[in-house]
Amino acid sequence: MSLISSQSSGDFISDAKTPLLSLLALVIVFIGTVSYVGISGDFPLIDDWSYAISTRMLVATGTWKPFGWTSMPLISNALWAAPICALSSCGFDDLRLTTLLASSLLFVMTFFLVKANNKTMLVPLFAALLLAFNPIAYALSFTFMTDILFSALVTTSAFLFVLSLERDSIPLIVFGTIIAILATFSRQLGLCLPLAFLVVRLLQTDRWPRKLILALTPFLVCTASLMLFNRWLRETGRTPDVYDFQLNLLASTIKAPVLEVMSLIGLHVIETLLYLGLFSLPLLLLTRRHDIVAVDARSWWRHAPIMIAGCVTLLGVATMWARHQIMPLFGDILVPQGIGPLLLRDTFELHLPNVPSLPSFFWIVVTLLSLWGVFELSRRTVTYMINIIQKVRYGEHNPNASGPLFAMIAILAYLAPLMLSGLFDRYLIPVLPLTFFFLTSISVAGPVDRHHILIATLMCLLTIAFTVLTNHDHMAWNRARWAAITDAQSEGIAGPDNLDGGFEYNGFFSYSPSYKESHEKSHWWVGRDDYQIAFGPIDGMKVVKSYSYETALPSTKRSILLLAR
Repeated sequence: MSLISSQSSGDFISDAKTPLLSLLALVIVFIGTVSYVGISGDFPLIDDWSYAISTRMLVATGTWKPFGWTSMPLISNALWAAPICALSSCGFDDLRLTTLLASSLLFVMTFFLVKANNKTMLVPLFAALLLAFNPIAYALSFTFMTDILFSALVTTSAFLFVLSLERDSIPLIVFGTIIAILATFSRQLGLCLPLAFLVVRLLQTDRWPRKLILALTPFLVCTASLMLFNRWLRETGRTPDVYDFQLNLLASTIKAPVLEVMSLIGLHVIETLLYLGLFSLPLLLLTRRHDIVAVDARSWWRHAPIMIAGCVTLLGVATMWARHQIMPLFGDILVPQGIGPLLLRDTFELHLPNVPSLPSFFWIVVTLLSLWGVFELSRRTVTYMINIIQKVRYGEHNPNASGPLFAMIAILAYLAPLMLSGLFDRYLIPVLPLTFFFLTSISVAGPVDRHHILIATLMCLLTIAFTVLTNHDHMAWNRARWAAITDAQSEGIAGPDNLDGGFEYNGFFSYSPSYKESHEKSHWWVGRDDYQIAFGPIDGMKVVKSYSYETALPSTKRSILLLAR
């Protein structure tokens, strides 16, 4: 379905430019910004120290034994990185390069997924741009976390499944299933794809035996593969210590009082909508919402989308009001200071204001944009669902409607278990391409107001600037942190036994499943904390040495401190 007339898109992209050239230009811009931020630095970020240990063991020994701090299958990520690791020292900067390659695959496949239901270049290119420079996805591209490769596999498999539904192609189903298996072997939630395909395929008009076989096969194959893999881990004693953590958390949440469970679900739903609304807003501005199908004269149907969208938006406002908090809400990758997490004791454990937040005005604007996005996203989704119900009632069938339905079910299947367990902002990246595809697919064809195009373009440019500058600062302070750690160790001043160097340092060198947390120390496997790495002063500790670094947002000099009791 065409969403924007070729005349509108022609103002920005000439007819002579092909998808290949447009994507090549985007890749070049992406590489340029990556060069500015810099991938150098042989140090871990967030949880990737655990995944690096597992990958190095696979490359060195040819056997798969995931490290204890691993809650997902991970093997797809290790195999993806193995060729580069085999040709290098398999340092963290080498692993970072493999994730940046996966990031390129992710935004390229986002382009093709959105292009599947769009005849113009403008919307798919904006979708790819928004994914490439999404602040959370971009930050994760500089790590060896599983999020980016998993998202790329999910997007690729979704693209193949969508095409198979539209063309009734068995080869596309086979390829989609293979990629879905790889996604599931990265993270268990990859099962959302064959589950969505199962539901949508059963709803299609086809001979029942053939329809049932084609619908069930991908789901059964993916599920059986994961079950066999989990059994192999258990029987060979390779199951990581925290492999079932999310499942156990989900089980304990379900057993909680009903009101507590419903409150948690409601909170996570609102948080998710605020983030997806913010990240999707430029695309919503580049497309026009559909009208209610004119099959019923009752006015309630016509006013339902705007009424429900208004209520959802007000719930978002009420949620933030009750929590005395505006965006960002999760406090994981996107944090008040820019890009995080800031996993040092003074900021993460003691909550000291040693790193100043960005101006309140900035986050107020972001919050208002999030609420605007929530309203538009909710309005279009409700309109789509009402139209689907109306068409089913009146026996209408549209073979091109399978794509958005597949995307909606996949998104819901992916998010459902997360609503009942731990939810971080980075968990939303895998469904962002599906959200882009869904929203653009359910929008109506026709020209778009030039002012909307200008606003969307301005938002994209500001997003790119924010993303690149804040990630530059994030990498800068981490380089200073690890320079301080390296000096302390080489000079014999401090080491894993007596240094709190932050979550990644102590996890990489001192992880133990039997570690007992103490309120007197950070929770991340700290032995003695006679020495600490911090952003600023801590009461009762003196400065041993200061390591300066430069930030771009704002442009200033800051320091990482090595402290001693």
